[in-house]
Amino acid sequence: MCRLQRTHYGNLTKRGDVQQAYLEHWLATAGETGTGRPVDAIIAPVAPFTAVPHGKYTYTGYIVAWNVLDFPALLVPVSGVDPKLDFADVCTFFLCADEPETFKNVPVGIQVVGRTQEDEAVTAIGEVVDSALEALRNSG
Repeated sequence: MCRLQRTHYGNLTKRGDVQQAYLEHWLATAGETGTGRPVDAIIAPVAPFTAVPHGKYTYTGYIVAWNVLDFPALLVPVSGVDPKLDFADVCTFFLCADEPETFKNVPVGIQVVGRTQEDEAVTAIGEVVDSALEALRNSG
């Protein structure tokens, strides 16, 4: 086995160890949910800022873990940017446009994350979350 193969094999082994540890942590939530079952999904932000103009997204801190863990994630839009209300917040981060209108109606979203091979459950939970958000938007 050449050095490159040993390195690749070692990385796969480490990845498998991380996946196993995270799965054990996830399953351990069964003792905390009150139902005796582990949590069905994680709802988390997609990023610490809104979506950005095409080709400008370089930050993967909130999503890369799910790729390493091989966990499915579904993005759900929550709202859109209103330049008059939100522009100061958008410019707080390293991404800032010269014109607030660049960000008009840009999506702000969350992600629904599930365990490996639970893609259908993630989709169903995402639909429930999206319906709840829609009802909230329509209520006021």
